[in-house]
Amino acid sequence: MSVDWKGLSHDILKQIFAFCDKDGLTRCARTCKNWKDPSLDLLWFDLRIEDFEHIFAILAPLLPVAGQPHNGVTRLRFSRRITHRDWRRFIPYASRVRHVDGFHRDEDYRILSETAFAELLMTRPAKTPLFPRARRFEVDGDLIPYFPGLKVFLNLLHEDLREFTLNISEESPDEIVKFFEEVVWRSPNITNLDIETSLNDFNEDMKNSLISSISALRRLTTVAIYPGLLTAQLFSALQQLPDLQEVRDFFSDSLSRAARITNETLPHTIPSNAFPRLTRLTLHCSFAELYRYLSLGKGFAPRLRHLDIGVVSKFKPANLRIALLKIAETFPLLEHLRIIQTDCPSALVVERDPTGSKESLNRRSLNPLTRLRSLHTFILRCDEVVSMANDELCAILSQCTSLKYLILNHEPLALPTTELTLDVLPMLAQKCPQLLQLCLFVDTDVEDAETVTSHTFEKMTSIDFGISPVHDKRVITKLLAQVLPEECILMSNPAHTSDIEALLVSPEDRKTREERRKEWAEISQWIPVLFDFYYLYEEINSTTTSEVAVQVG
Repeated sequence: MSVDWKGLSHDILKQIFAFCDKDGLTRCARTCKNWKDPSLDLLWFDLRIEDFEHIFAILAPLLPVAGQPHNGVTRLRFSRRITHRDWRRFIPYASRVRHVDGFHRDEDYRILSETAFAELLMTRPAKTPLFPRARRFEVDGDLIPYFPGLKVFLNLLHEDLREFTLNISEESPDEIVKFFEEVVWRSPNITNLDIETSLNDFNEDMKNSLISSISALRRLTTVAIYPGLLTAQLFSALQQLPDLQEVRDFFSDSLSRAARITNETLPHTIPSNAFPRLTRLTLHCSFAELYRYLSLGKGFAPRLRHLDIGVVSKFKPANLRIALLKIAETFPLLEHLRIIQTDCPSALVVERDPTGSKESLNRRSLNPLTRLRSLHTFILRCDEVVSMANDELCAILSQCTSLKYLILNHEPLALPTTELTLDVLPMLAQKCPQLLQLCLFVDTDVEDAETVTSHTFEKMTSIDFGISPVHDKRVITKLLAQVLPEECILMSNPAHTSDIEALLVSPEDRKTREERRKEWAEISQWIPVLFDFYYLYEEINSTTTSEVAVQVG
């Protein structure tokens, strides 16, 4: 019971703090002796860079510096010298900080002047980090004017730090990379590492420095890294980390497709004990490179359950089939598989057939999925359409008995036709009743069936037909109301952001795609009305039957 009350009080405090001014809260917490530990722990748990003035004011009152710049920046100074008594008072507050967010968000801000920071660091007790119990630290490479960011950030590092995020900016990448070398030396026990960047290219010295630094973090369990940094050399280094469990990047379904990865990202050797504890892996490579790498040896990542692949070139149905066969052979226990085409628009212009007669993804392309018996999520996004007979898709999915989430390229890049029709839904409801989410591109030009199907998706929570053409809304609504449970949501969300879609699709096709999404949105509003009609019809029938029974009796 005490644990339940503790959690409840924490949630209540969070709600209260959300409606309070941060300046007023911190001022009250510094002066009022009635604050208890749970409240103080929550107040100082997350510390943004904008909050530095609040916590450092515990040392001594802060005053604006004379002669402020005319750009919304207010520099602050200590009103008096900092003494050892101030540090004794400060450390219990600073020890409550667990997360330091060094990403700056406000245009107008108040920050300690360089002189004030110098005094703070000079009077600090020896070998005492500013926030000794902080476990997570995020550093933005876009340095703030009038703020000696990296000098201050260095003094936040300590051996107990566990999670670190670094944004390598275009402003001063060399300086940030050197700062990361210091991070590795001062905080060698980091387990979770995120490296973000907007840069498309790094010189060799910077790449080598990053590889050397990451290799030195022997306790890493999770690495999330920008795709352009995940080179074959870095991947070789990651293979040597004994505790690594996840290798991710900032992988999104609404892919930027802004830069093509031309260099090899996978090494030419695999140690016998590579990735012994790895459960999640993200790769950016071609199907050919993936096949080459997985063919190097056996025993690779025996615990892998989650695999994301960004295909950077030559996304062809035949290549997809070969890759799926190799994936099923290498990772038979795989539970989550996502394959997304990520080549850039310039490559698409070169490779696309102007006649629109490219080979579609068919039964043969996807049949290897039947070998992944533990697969519960399969996501496929590419430019070409999935086209096969309804019974062929059902034959494949009926053997994937663990599959619950299927996103099967419901928004192909072109506006093609497909053999799949809306009539596949009752068949899938019978063959794959376990499905929870379904996204398909289908032909909706089907006949209005007079008989009501007895097969429904009892567990389905959402369904999305992407840019599937809408022929007869009445027929579509009627069929969906028969096969979907009432709580299922008909979605109509774009697979790409509007900016990315503008790069990939002509203005005429964009207009058509948007019109189709609006039509599906209208259908989603009609389905609940039809459910209400069915309920009313059943009530009338039930009442009529009861009255007849009474009269007969």
